[in-house]
Amino acid sequence: MKQPKCKMCKNLVKKIGGVYCSPACYKKDRIPKKISCQKCDKQFVPHHNTSKYCSVLCRDTAKARKKKACKGCSKVFIPHDTHTRYCSVKCYQEKIQPKEKVMEPTNIHLRSKVQSLEMELREQNKEEGRILEMQRNVAAAVTAERPPKFQPYKLPSGKKQKKPVTAVIMFSDWHIGEVVRAAELEGFGGFAYAFARDYLEQIQHNFLKWVDLARRQHRIDELVVLCLGDFISGDIHRELSVTNEFPVPVQTAKAGLLLGQMILGFTPHFKIVRVIEVGADNHSRLNPKPQFKQKATNSFSYLVYTIANAHLERAKNVKIEFAEGIKYRATIANFVFLCEHGDTVKAWMGIPYYGMERVQGREARWRMSRKEASFHYQAIAHWHVPGIIAGNIFVNGS
Repeated sequence: MKQPKCKMCKNLVKKIGGVYCSPACYKKDRIPKKISCQKCDKQFVPHHNTSKYCSVLCRDTAKARKKKACKGCSKVFIPHDTHTRYCSVKCYQEKIQPKEKVMEPTNIHLRSKVQSLEMELREQNKEEGRILEMQRNVAAAVTAERPPKFQPYKLPSGKKQKKPVTAVIMFSDWHIGEVVRAAELEGFGGFAYAFARDYLEQIQHNFLKWVDLARRQHRIDELVVLCLGDFISGDIHRELSVTNEFPVPVQTAKAGLLLGQMILGFTPHFKIVRVIEVGADNHSRLNPKPQFKQKATNSFSYLVYTIANAHLERAKNVKIEFAEGIKYRATIANFVFLCEHGDTVKAWMGIPYYGMERVQGREARWRMSRKEASFHYQAIAHWHVPGIIAGNIFVNGS
């Protein structure tokens, strides 16, 4: 181990760990060195390592407070220290916290209106999110059914098919959940879920028989199913909520599965099955009062279609077209059909034949300037009586 040398005279230090060889070297090294005064440049021995001035006079002269302008009122003042920028607390507060300007009544009204609209939009987004979450949960709970095997049509010998045509069937106004006892109608008819299911199976059977008959002359590879809403009874009226066969959630589940089963029954008989889904109806709405914004999604019909679509998920020849608005333009065999539920038609004393024509006339006038929005036919429901109005308005029954 090397012996250390003295810090002052460089002689060897006898004591292990020592820095100086003798007390004389230690005292010599501790004598303070002269430095220059920052004010007068005079050489002096400082009393402390942080000393910068040779005397109190130099220190006070260097640190003398100079006048400056206030940043608030521009008044010249002597600051308490070098960091002071305002002449008083009042100037500081007025600069940092300026007085609020008096708003005009128009601005107050507009600001209140904006806040109201923002709150309304927030509530609508919240409701839409709730419906979408419900849709995902419902779709996850429904199991897609395996579609039946395709059954190609066999043309009888000696027959030749002409040009291709498209078959169309309209579904609407099932009112699943509503109950009408035959005793209330003097024994004429009656209605319940079991009756609706049997009646729809009969409609499906007769429709396929009609298609087979038409195929002797025409090639029918495509089917268009127009779903125009009101598949559940709902509870928009007091009498419905107390007399319905099932609660609204059960109505929705049964109607969705029944619609999916009906469409699935068509899939083996056609190469393409297009399903047009119009959900803007009246019996399925969530609010007692009619609405126009988000009418197609803020409705139990949205869940009916969700259940039906989940049931049809494995059917590869089914194409779904959902109408987000009240009306939907569907192109069928090069003809445009304007589809809607029909509850917006104003009526008085029974079936509104002229009301339907007025609605059609208004739609035609609105769309005259836009060729891409024109239509040839109109398909509506809601009135529960089948018919053809003015030659091009097709009304579906119930």
